[in-house]
Amino acid sequence: MFEHASVMDPSFGRAFSAMANAEHMIGVFSGSEDHYEQVYALLMKALERDDRDADAYARLAYICPILGRDEESNACVEKSLAINPNNPSLASLGGWVHVWRGQFDQALASAERGIRLIPW
Repeated sequence: MFEHASVMDPSFGRAFSAMANAEHMIGVFSGSEDHYEQVYALLMKALERDDRDADAYARLAYICPILGRDEESNACVEKSLAINPNNPSLASLGGWVHVWRGQFDQALASAERGIRLIPW
């Protein structure tokens, strides 16, 4: 379905983002890391078409450390938060990125920011 949408409207970035999400889930559930390069490529296509897609930046931030792109991961967290600063999930994601890099003080600060953003 998303492939059809991307053919019908090649400028529709969310179609590429949705394909990346599906491909990512295939990789997660299959236990294979072979999918991450394809996920990365699809997310880059999504962001070329819509550079305001906070979710695409967030997914990119999640997979970049797996691909050894740590600095890019941090930049993606910051971009996603700049687009959607009140999303607690995005703030918490920054915490996970810092954990993966062994930056525990920054991880704690990001997690606390995410908690403060939860409205309940």
